[in-house]
Amino acid sequence: MTPQGWWLAGLVVLVVVVLLEGKRQERVHGKSQRRGLMRTGLLELQRQLEPERKIEILLDERADTEADESAAPPAPPSPAAPRAPAAPPDPHR
Repeated sequence: MTPQGWWLAGLVVLVVVVLLEGKRQERVHGKSQRRGLMRTGLLELQRQLEPERKIEILLDERADTEADESAAPPAPPSPAAPRAPAAPPDPHR
């Protein structure tokens, strides 16, 4: 067998030994709670970031509304609304 073959065989044996040791420890100590802890941590992070996201959404909506209002043509005055009186002419001119 070539040296590369020995390295490959040694690597396969090492992986199998590590997997078997993990199974043995799981049987002795029970399943790891790290995954659950990680999930809990991510949920906490999401709860902390959620208010920021809500503010971003509100700011985007406000910007969209302002853009829509600025793009719309001006509304004509209502016929029932009284008109402002005209300013009197300036006598000094």
